[in-house]
Amino acid sequence: AAGPPARAFAAMVGGTGVGAGIARSGKLTGSTFGESPYVLYEASTPEAEAESPYLFVFLHGLDGYEFPLEDAQDLQRRFQRQVFCLAPRNPERGSEGHSFIWGFGYTKPQNRNALGYCFGEINAEYNESLCVLIRQTSADIGAEKVILYGYSAGGFGAFLLGSHDPSLFDAIVSVAGHGQGTLEAGYGIPQPECSTILEGFLQEHVPRLATVPIIVIHARNDSVSSFKDAEAIAQAIQEQGGPCELVEVPDDKANSDAAGKKKKSKSGHSYYFYSLLHDSSEEVLHGRLREVLAGAPARGGGGGTAAATPVAPAAAPVAARGAKGGRPPVAA
Repeated sequence: AAGPPARAFAAMVGGTGVGAGIARSGKLTGSTFGESPYVLYEASTPEAEAESPYLFVFLHGLDGYEFPLEDAQDLQRRFQRQVFCLAPRNPERGSEGHSFIWGFGYTKPQNRNALGYCFGEINAEYNESLCVLIRQTSADIGAEKVILYGYSAGGFGAFLLGSHDPSLFDAIVSVAGHGQGTLEAGYGIPQPECSTILEGFLQEHVPRLATVPIIVIHARNDSVSSFKDAEAIAQAIQEQGGPCELVEVPDDKANSDAAGKKKKSKSGHSYYFYSLLHDSSEEVLHGRLREVLAGAPARGGGGGTAAATPVAPAAAPVAARGAKGGRPPVAA
């Protein structure tokens, strides 16, 4: 939708000189899934606006997600250009009683023993709705590159979106993510049934995922989201000739998000900041990502002076909520 330019930022956060604000907010709705609100953030400097922007899409974990403006600022500083960050929320329960892991729904019976991620079904309507939003946003801002990030359950969502429309993305990043099914045993997981489900997931989705550069980041001692499954996904993509890199988080960093907290996690599933935001993310992710993006052809605005369609500002910003990360129902 056309509207007043979003170049006047809502805030100058932290005195860093990087302007940041909410450019747009709204929600996705459908007949088979509940509401999925989203916020589009923008961060830039006057110098950075001479270049076509990057669009980052963030899919949070199941425990919710807080996306402060400082995160958009951090990406702007790392990539030295105007960035837009699209942060949707996992869809709410649908009219037919399905709960969701992004574009994947499951019923209460299917989630017995927290195995909904194995026995549920892909929701094509939600995946298409979110892809339409990403495609339109990319066109509106004249994005040069589109990058999809997913953490925990969001990593599963990223694989599903990337498979649904791989042409949308110049890179996909899955941190502590998983697929449908699992190679793990115990915790009430029926085997070989769930391994067979994962194999089917790989056969269906890997050929399309192999057409997009993918970075998979995972801790071997993650007891919430299986390293074995993440490794199987990465290897399957590589075997299809896909440009996929598996980055292993050291055991002593797998709980680093809990550093300094009274109640420290021992799950091996707390490395969001380590992978995506702290200085360590430069080595773990962002240095690698810059190399990937440098080799990808420009889309949209092309890399010269941006010629983006003005983005309509948010009528009512959607407040972020919850803690970073999340717990997908995957037992290791």
